[in-house]
Amino acid sequence: MELGTSGYREQSSCIRCGINGAVTYDRLRDQLIFYASGAKSEHYKKVSKNMNELHTIIFSALVSVIVAYATAKASGYSKDVVEERKEWRDRIRQLTLEAVKMMLSKETQSPSFLLIIGEFRIRLNPNDKNDNDILETLHRAVEAPDDLLRRKFLAQAARLLKHDWERAKAESRLLGFFDKPNGPDTRRLRSSDYMAS
Repeated sequence: MELGTSGYREQSSCIRCGINGAVTYDRLRDQLIFYASGAKSEHYKKVSKNMNELHTIIFSALVSVIVAYATAKASGYSKDVVEERKEWRDRIRQLTLEAVKMMLSKETQSPSFLLIIGEFRIRLNPNDKNDNDILETLHRAVEAPDDLLRRKFLAQAARLLKHDWERAKAESRLLGFFDKPNGPDTRRLRSSDYMAS
């Protein structure tokens, strides 16, 4: 503090208007005139503009964080799960070809065919009706293999692979979790899929 002409004064800055200087009676009078003259509204407009800019910056930062998180999550998901699905589809194709060869050669009661059924049982969803229909078709082929069962099995496997391929494509997109291209109709087997025309 220093002693001035109008008594003691303190060095400070005005928080509202940003003017540095001593707090004096003249200064207080000037501030009262400032607020009374309507300049106060200009001051609040300036503060409001700064607040809007601050909100914009915070919103932009928040959006950036969300997009970065979603991208990182999608790429991590894409690397791990999509690769596993690709290997699963490849193995289902191999098993399907082996089963069809055995159906054609009427070797469906062999231990090799039963092992194929066992692997299908492990790889398919036990709670899915369409997957259980595939297993049922294979079990019926053990009892009495015929051309109709073979074509039906091929159609079921083709729909299974198509369904999983579409699902993998949708989920590998950035916002693919919200995109549901596969409805229940994708896996529904139609008689036209395997009946002779």
